[in-house]
Amino acid sequence: MQNSVRVCFVAMALWGAIHANAQSKEPDRIVVIGSASIDAPADRIVINVHLSFSDSADGKSAFQLHKTAEERLGAFLLSRAIPESVVTYTLLNIVTSTYNAWRDKSSIVYTTNQTITIVVSDFKKYPQFILALISEGFANINQQFQSSKGPDAQKQATQMAVQQARVKAELMASAAGRKIKKVSKISDTDETEPAFGRYYLRSTLGDRTSTYFQLSAIPQTVSVDKQVKVVFDLVE
Repeated sequence: MQNSVRVCFVAMALWGAIHANAQSKEPDRIVVIGSASIDAPADRIVINVHLSFSDSADGKSAFQLHKTAEERLGAFLLSRAIPESVVTYTLLNIVTSTYNAWRDKSSIVYTTNQTITIVVSDFKKYPQFILALISEGFANINQQFQSSKGPDAQKQATQMAVQQARVKAELMASAAGRKIKKVSKISDTDETEPAFGRYYLRSTLGDRTSTYFQLSAIPQTVSVDKQVKVVFDLVE
């Protein structure tokens, strides 16, 4: 009787071990990176105007110069009929820095910083607007293209990236004599933002009979890139 009980116990323990291994066994998987890029039409230019003033007294002079520049910029935008809805700005920031002056005497410098952002949709008026800004003394500026179609392009690029990943996974699985079962997991590999400033000379330029053309007349695009990591389960 004891022997039969011992055999039964051993059999149950062995079955339990096999069952546990079967449950803990991870399914066969394949991990694939998919990527896609969409060129969205650029329909606006973002202009950043940087204001910065310094003094080594107590910061009041730099602050006053900064506020005066703010008022001049506000008056300039008002004279150009720039709506408030296309203007944003950062808070005025004052930082201190220390440097070694003559004969190892250290000095503290107070510096103001602020960025005013203006969105321009009329590309034809953009050059004159920039020149007018510079004439008003606002020369510390930079610009970049943007597209209002960016969110839609981001969705489309994501769909294309996942589709590309599936095609790659099917090819790789087929080469190994396997088949794709289902998608197990999808995640971003990199949170990308629109890459501004990618310019393309379209093939239509070759059809021009004139040897002169304006760069401002060439349509610009904003490249929206997306990359995803997709995990596929394989058929056992």
